[in-house]
Amino acid sequence: MKGAMITVGADPEFFIGNARGQPRPICGLLGGTKDKPYREPRWPRGYAVQEDNVMAEYNVPAATDSMAFAESIQTGRQFVMEVLAASGHRVQALSGCAFEFDSMELMTPQARMFGCSADFDGHEMGLPLARIVPDVLRTARGEWRFAGGHVHVGYRKAFTFDMPEFVGASMCDLFLSLPLIAQMRDVQGERRKYYGTPGRYRPTPYGLEYRTLGNGWTFSSRYAHDVADRVFRTFGILARNEDMVRRIYNEMPWVAVREAINGEDVGMAADLHARAQNMLKAGE
Repeated sequence: MKGAMITVGADPEFFIGNARGQPRPICGLLGGTKDKPYREPRWPRGYAVQEDNVMAEYNVPAATDSMAFAESIQTGRQFVMEVLAASGHRVQALSGCAFEFDSMELMTPQARMFGCSADFDGHEMGLPLARIVPDVLRTARGEWRFAGGHVHVGYRKAFTFDMPEFVGASMCDLFLSLPLIAQMRDVQGERRKYYGTPGRYRPTPYGLEYRTLGNGWTFSSRYAHDVADRVFRTFGILARNEDMVRRIYNEMPWVAVREAINGEDVGMAADLHARAQNMLKAGE
């Protein structure tokens, strides 16, 4: 599905593991940083890889087509694994979004670095969220680390009115998080309490970066395609109808939406998503 003037991108994170599936820090194995991502000349424009804390991260080009987006998600992860293999590292990609690391594995400055920018709360009219500090992640063994599947939604050029980012993040809760919980059984474990909270976003010049989703959807072409499809369809409809945006925002039971996401309640998520879908269809 194509979305005229709507774009979708991503910067997924994932863990690597040894032959036995035990996670290991990426530190010093992949290269690339937030400020200076690594890319090879042979890669198509828009792809880059980097180390983020103990996770591998990759960037994909913004897409206007669901199929292209789904393919780019798999291609980006493949590029990470190719770089690691070329350097002689025999590792595998791990699909989980929450792993506990031993304290001795987290002694490097990079493993102690968290959050380059502030996150904001779509359910508190864009108020900044408190930074996550390592102290709250400590366990008897070490500390938790988390990997996200952040979605970048570009919509500003398509909208005929000025929709606040916090409203856009709330719409992503309805049309991305709820169906993924209902259909994919998006279980994030410990991540949900910290980085998987409802309405978590960062504003961007082109729209917003929706940060609530874990990385589970990135390991499935089907769900990656579905994520893009939902972005194109939802924001494409919202762009043409300010009254509908106001109606959905004013009439949805947001306390229940937050409860469904925080509790990963499949039944509640399905019911609330169906309600939001019916409101969206009524405004087409």
